[in-house]
Amino acid sequence: ELGATNRAQLDCWFNMGLPPNSKAVLKALCYAGPGGHTMRQILDTIVDKGFVPGWDTKSTGVRPALNHKKLVGAVVHVGGNKYALVAFPDVREQPKPKKVKAEPGASTAGSGGEEPGDA
Repeated sequence: ELGATNRAQLDCWFNMGLPPNSKAVLKALCYAGPGGHTMRQILDTIVDKGFVPGWDTKSTGVRPALNHKKLVGAVVHVGGNKYALVAFPDVREQPKPKKVKAEPGASTAGSGGEEPGDA
């Protein structure tokens, strides 16, 4: 549950003129709670709840919406491939894992790359 101060912060984000896709990401992350969601889970929530009618389930529009300049500081990486709202108690930004360059000719299969919908 969001505290009063955090709820006011959330209301402020919703009322600052975000594009529809970024607003849908905020709504989806409200459902995620402090544990956050992967980009695939964000997309699934947006589609399941109908936040953006007609948003394609194969869409790659989550990343640009998530990275909108007005959401800087509102949405943070919380570990793994998950993102959460800082309005939730105890949500703190965690460093993103560094991408390791594959050796030329090395197979990348099973290397734990990005999840579907992360592109």
